[in-house]
Amino acid sequence: MGHRAVFLNLLKCVLYTESDRLAVYYGGKKLAKLDAILPRIGANVTNYGLAVVRQFEEMSTPVVNSSRSILLSRDKFSTMQLFAKRGIPIPKTLLLRTVDGIDKHIQLVNGTPCILKTTMGTQGIGVMLAESTEAAQSILETVWGLSDREMQMQAFVGETKGKDLRALVVGDEVVAAMERVSTADFRSNIHRGAMGRLIHLDDEQYEVAIRAARAGKHVLVEKPMATTVSNAREVVAAAKRTGFASSRRDWSITGPAASPSYGQSTRIVAVNVLALAPSRLAG
Repeated sequence: MGHRAVFLNLLKCVLYTESDRLAVYYGGKKLAKLDAILPRIGANVTNYGLAVVRQFEEMSTPVVNSSRSILLSRDKFSTMQLFAKRGIPIPKTLLLRTVDGIDKHIQLVNGTPCILKTTMGTQGIGVMLAESTEAAQSILETVWGLSDREMQMQAFVGETKGKDLRALVVGDEVVAAMERVSTADFRSNIHRGAMGRLIHLDDEQYEVAIRAARAGKHVLVEKPMATTVSNAREVVAAAKRTGFASSRRDWSITGPAASPSYGQSTRIVAVNVLALAPSRLAG
C-alpha cells in the first residue's frame, strides 16, 4: 500500500501543547505527520499511553484503536456498564469501596462463592474467589488496606467449569474464536496454565460477540493461544484442517519464543488471526 511501518516507544514520546498547537517529540525531534498509528499499550503504562493516543487524535492522525476503546477495554466495570445499558448478557456485578452491607451485596450476586476482582488487571492477576461472606470481607479489607483500588463483586458462574470464549470480530463478522479451558483453576487465563482451542461459535454466541463489538469495544488485539512453538504450530495446523484458515485470513506465529535463541518454553507465543491477506500458514 506504499506505507512504511515505524516502531515508536510510547514512553519516549514527549507531548507538547500550547494555544492552537499540538506536537509530539521523539528523541528531541518533532515527529513529522504520520499517516496512521496502531497503538499497542502495556497495562502498566495505560495512563501515559492514553495521553499519547489522545495527542495524536487531537492532531487529526487516524488511530486504529481510539483512546476511548482502549480505556473501555482496560476498565472492566466500564465495560459492564456499557454492556448492561445495551442489554448484552453479563454476570451480576457490583462496584464497591466499602464492606458496609456486605451481606446484602453478596445476596445481590447470588451469594457465595463470588468473584472479587480489581477494575483493571491482566493475566488473571487481581481476580479472587471468595467462598464465604467472611472470606469476601477479609479480601476486600486486605486490598483496601494496601491500595485505593476500586473492587468488583461478581456472580460466580460455576457452570463454566473453568472455561470461557474469546471471539475476534472484524466489522460485522466473527473471523475466529477460541475456547480457553483450565484444569486447575477457576480462572481460564492462558498465563495461568489454561489451554486454548479453536471453536465455531453457535448462533447465540455469534450474536453476542457482534453486539459486544458494536457496543464500543473496538480494539485490535492479539491473544496467546499457545505457550510453546510446537503447540502454536498445532493450533495453526488445526485451523487449516477445520477451515478457519481461509483465503480471507492470515495466520502467523509471533513472539520471542519463536526465535531459537529464546528456547521453546520461556516466553509466550501468539497465534494471530487477521482478516487482511491471503493465507500464509506458519509451520
